[in-house]
Parts: sequence; C-alpha cells; structure tokens
Amino acid sequence: MAYNAATPVSTAVPTTIGAATGVAISSGQEPHDWHRRMSDTVAHALLVCTALQICVTMQFIDNAATSALPLVVLLVLVVGVMPLFRHYDRTWECPPPGTDHAAHFRRDRIMVWIAAIGLPFATTGIFILLGW
Repeated sequence: MAYNAATPVSTAVPTTIGAATGVAISSGQEPHDWHRRMSDTVAHALLVCTALQICVTMQFIDNAATSALPLVVLLVLVVGVMPLFRHYDRTWECPPPGTDHAAHFRRDRIMVWIAAIGLPFATTGIFILLGW
C-alpha cells in the first residue's frame, strides 16, 4: 500500500508500563514518569523545609544568648526528615501496576508538602517549649 497524503498517519504508541522506570504511555498521551516527578517534589520540598528550618530557628535564637537549638534541630532534620522524604521517593521508583497512580501521587505529594512546611515550625516549637 502506497503512502497517500490524505491517509491519516497514526502516531499512537501502544500502552506499556515500564517495569523499572514506572513510565506509563498510553495512546496520544504524554508519558508519566512518576519517580522523576516525585523526586522533583521531594527535592523542592527539602529545599523549602531547610530554608524554613533555618529561618524559624534563627528567629528564636536571637532571643537566646547561646543555645544548642540549631544543632539539635539540624540533627532532627537529618535523622528524621530526610529518611521520611526518601521513603516517598523510593515508593515511586517502581509503582505497582493496576493502581490509580494519579490519585496516589497527589496524596503523597500533599503529604510531602505538609511535612516540608509543618515540620520546621513543629520541631522548633517543641524545642522552645522544652526550654532549649
């Protein structure tokens, strides 16, 4: 069969799910690289969390002459927050097939941002209440 300019050319890609990458491709849709999207979310959330942690902690250090608060809060950040965010990143390395990835991704992304914004205030507030 010869090519005819009037014949529509199909650019559709068959539906596949990449086992190692989590890339889902459907006909006529952009691929969803869930792991890359979650990695970007986690990276941005870590930057925001760290910046907020520094700003909130430094705000309260001005009130105290000397304090171990910055070191303790940094330790909490490294020991607690980074593994939490890594958990969310690792979850999306190979998402399970057959689940509603968009809804699950939205939920995880919201949880990452709640943690990134809330934890700096919560940890600093707890340490302040404890009298550090």
